[in-house]
Amino acid sequence: MSDYELLVKRIGLTGIASLVVALSPVILLPILTKILTIQEYGIWSLILITAGFVPLVALLGLPNSMIRFLAPVKNKDEIREGYYSIALVVLCAGFVSSFFLLLFERSIAANLLGNNRTVALLLPLITFVASYNYVPQTYFRTFQQAKRYSIVSFLQAASYVILVGAFVVGGLGLTGATFAYLINLLVIAMISTYYVLRDIGVTVPRFAELKAYLKFGLPLVPSNVSSWALGVSDRYIITFFLSVAWVGYYSPGYQLGWIISLLATPLTILVPTALYEHYDANRMAEVKTIMRYSVKYFLAAAVPAAFVLSLLSKPILLVLTTPAIATNGYLITPFTAVSGVLFGVWSIIAIVLTFEKRTAIIGTIWVLGAALNIGLNLVLVPYFGIIAAALTTLLGYGFIFGVTAIYSIRHMTLDIDFGFILKSIFASILISPLVLIWHASGLLSISALIVICAVVYTAILFVLKGFTASEIRFFSGFLAGQR
Repeated sequence: MSDYELLVKRIGLTGIASLVVALSPVILLPILTKILTIQEYGIWSLILITAGFVPLVALLGLPNSMIRFLAPVKNKDEIREGYYSIALVVLCAGFVSSFFLLLFERSIAANLLGNNRTVALLLPLITFVASYNYVPQTYFRTFQQAKRYSIVSFLQAASYVILVGAFVVGGLGLTGATFAYLINLLVIAMISTYYVLRDIGVTVPRFAELKAYLKFGLPLVPSNVSSWALGVSDRYIITFFLSVAWVGYYSPGYQLGWIISLLATPLTILVPTALYEHYDANRMAEVKTIMRYSVKYFLAAAVPAAFVLSLLSKPILLVLTTPAIATNGYLITPFTAVSGVLFGVWSIIAIVLTFEKRTAIIGTIWVLGAALNIGLNLVLVPYFGIIAAALTTLLGYGFIFGVTAIYSIRHMTLDIDFGFILKSIFASILISPLVLIWHASGLLSISALIVICAVVYTAILFVLKGFTASEIRFFSGFLAGQR
């Protein structure tokens, strides 16, 4: 089996787990939005995005360093030294970050969490465990352990839905959901750690390469923080200028469109390791081939998904949430769907800038993009509401994608199949009238329409020769091998 075929098989396995992860918050939507009040659901959204912020700082960009520096390493002692150097630093940084949350828990409770002190006290624990969980999961990515990564991801998503759903249905409300989220993270931490310990054992690191790891990783911290700010700062601004209830109206539509970005997750998990190995060995033809097909296959799924989700936003939200949320939030989905497409392509082409460790450029681009987004939000949200927040999100991701593409092309010529992109857009336009004519309502009708659209879209692509004969033979063989 060739390296490329093996990579595709691993991506396929990871893709199944990523689909479960992507759908887990959507599965929870009916439970959360129909049992919690709109204010409580808005607070829940703020809990999740706040819990996502601390790890971005506490990680110090070191997971990226693990992938870049340890992927080619075969010696167990070197792997053990590098892994535990990163793990201990992340644990210390996570502890310090969580301690600051604890110091300000009263203020956080009063301003963000509806004066829920219990949730405010659980939040530092959640962020500490969430920070640590990135480390073993990055280990699986670094050494392309797709099966382990998929198992852990599936368990995390499934237990998240089961635990949070059970606590909320059981009448424990927002506090119960937060406690269930913490239990979920602790369970995943234990499982992930067990896998790593079984592989490499335990050692006390000497931190021999820590300086190089930090030099590579730290410039990515502004990028990670800015990515978070661009993606979720609008929720804080909406809370400030409108109310936390409007966060409840805004978040489901945003979440629905953003699912598209998660289609790139299998690629961003496994492709960088393969690219670094080929690049370091000066196999540039392989590098360009992998990047070409990564962009092509992501867009093959993402472009029609953006069209269909945008047109079906209101019917889907009516099924998953409440009429009030669907009416106020369905127009958010088209903006975040296109943003998700741009972010997915960005996550692939930005790898070019990490080949020569030019991570500072990525950080600068994200800082500028986030500043643009926040500035526009502060100006427009008070006058135009949540639609303005969705629009500025799209403008921010558009800016970041465009500037990154310019810098990436300067470093390496990108072999992008523009002909296929046009065919994909054309096929997506052709299936759009079918969505409008169908007038889908209800879960069964929506599901049937999505399946039909997928079949028609694929057929149109084959007629337009969007896939080559060799690609068709390869994937036919791949699917046959999976049965």
